Amino acid sequence: MIVATVSYTCNTSKANITIVHFPKLNHLGLLLCYSLIQYAVLTDSVRAQQLPSSSQALPTTQERSQSHLQQTYTSNNPTDPRSRLINQAITQYYQRNNFLPLWTSTSGPTQKAKELFLILTEAWSDGLNPEDYFIKDISQLWNIPFPEYQAKLDLLLSTALVHYMVDTVAGTNPPNLLQNDVYSPQQSLTIDVALLLKQITTTENITDFLNRHKPQHHQYHALKNGLARYRTFAKNGGFPTVPSGPVLKPGMSDQRIPLLIQRLKSEGYLRESYIPDATNLYSPRIVEAVRAFQRKFNLTQDGIIGSDTIIALNTPPSALIQRIRINMERWRWLPHRMVGKQILVNIAGYQLTILNNEKVDLHMPVIVGEIDHKTPLFSDRMRYLVLNPYWNVPVSIAVREILPQQIHNPNYLQEKNMRIFAGWEQDAKEVNPQAIDWKKLGQGIRRYRFRQDPGPENSLGQLKFMFPNKHNIYLHDTPTHNLFQNATRAYSHGCIRVSRPVELAQYLLAGNKRSWSRQQIEDVLKRGQTQVVLLDNPIPIHLLYMTVYADPETDELIFYRDIYAKDLQLTKRFFKNEQ
Repeated sequence: MIVATVSYTCNTSKANITIVHFPKLNHLGLLLCYSLIQYAVLTDSVRAQQLPSSSQALPTTQERSQSHLQQTYTSNNPTDPRSRLINQAITQYYQRNNFLPLWTSTSGPTQKAKELFLILTEAWSDGLNPEDYFIKDISQLWNIPFPEYQAKLDLLLSTALVHYMVDTVAGTNPPNLLQNDVYSPQQSLTIDVALLLKQITTTENITDFLNRHKPQHHQYHALKNGLARYRTFAKNGGFPTVPSGPVLKPGMSDQRIPLLIQRLKSEGYLRESYIPDATNLYSPRIVEAVRAFQRKFNLTQDGIIGSDTIIALNTPPSALIQRIRINMERWRWLPHRMVGKQILVNIAGYQLTILNNEKVDLHMPVIVGEIDHKTPLFSDRMRYLVLNPYWNVPVSIAVREILPQQIHNPNYLQEKNMRIFAGWEQDAKEVNPQAIDWKKLGQGIRRYRFRQDPGPENSLGQLKFMFPNKHNIYLHDTPTHNLFQNATRAYSHGCIRVSRPVELAQYLLAGNKRSWSRQQIEDVLKRGQTQVVLLDNPIPIHLLYMTVYADPETDELIFYRDIYAKDLQLTKRFFKNEQ
């Protein structure tokens, strides 16, 4: 959020000059918006009338620059609120400082201006587009010595700086503009533009100052390094193409093997010195390299080259660059420093990671919501654990799943260790399943509460990890641990199933004054009695959606499928000016 209010009117003998909003414009329209009000310049005779008399002192170059800055205005009103607030704040700053130039002097752009311009031209390194910061227009104005053009340049540099700063601090496309189920802690930040301009024009090193305000996450820097790497691939012509064809299994021979080897060598999965078999054999060494490649795209690592692997092999660097850039954008939505313990659940990557001051303390696979029951994205705090939890079945699941199962199998509830209560009140009476006509019940099932008691068949397993929220989402154990072997793990109704719940519980409870050993946790679980344990210090938890994520152990970028199609929406907005 950028806070500023301003209106300014300069009365002269000829006209009223109003300094109003100047938006984040495209480079073609910007010079028009920064057109200068020049009075009576239509003819030489009018110019002569405005020349000072011999008794008047000629204005200095700096005074003329100030005057031109004061006269600069825009005829276009911005349409988006953020640009409008930025314009107000910048105008207010110049007004308060008597329209003194920030980036230009009598000899042209200052050294700080040169440093800022270099930063803007290198915005690509952070996945941003330099064209968003008026690079072409700044270049055109740079060497024009006349004060009116230097005034335009000064304002243009300030505008570019603030937009760049806001984009790096909070993202170019705040998630609230994209979808309602994405929460961004950065949305609540207040950026004092006046303070920013003051600080950056007085700091000794602009680059260091701006870098401190960028995301400091290890993941962000891994993406940044990957971005540079794939840009090099793109610059060098991309990757060799491997043609489609029959499924290729280990031990088979195929005429595509030489091209496959070239493709694997291009990213270092095979050494340049590797010499293929003369029979085009799909040898164990090549299979090993393909498995490593499949891991990068979260494919089943079986070495079998089917359609999914062919598509991944032939994905151009440009497409991978786009994916990296939009995931860098997502990190800008989060707090830029992960201080202390933080729980990160990457929905798209099916992974839970616990960081302690950016160091990985724990990492494990998870299961997330299926396509029709997407896990929402938000941030909260883990507050307590439940050992041997009950499961109060959501009404939607009772309607869609339990009722048909009970009609088909009258013993279903008993087999699943479920009980029925006459309502959702805590003291609601238990109901005998045999007293209900299940075939005629229909929507009447909504008035009943179904509760699954603790036990081996409980859908929540033996542990539940709570961070109370409006979505009723939590982490929990599961009786179906075999599903964690699959590369794609979107199977739940929205909650997140963890693969190593006892290990997670032990880690979380280690921070309590009364710490729990693994044996103590397992003893309580064996007794089967429900027990709630509060965390002395609630831990921040972030449910994220990162389709490109650096492996916590190797730093290799893993490209995950866009299971919820969220990349598509963000891509349309993020690249709208690059079409």
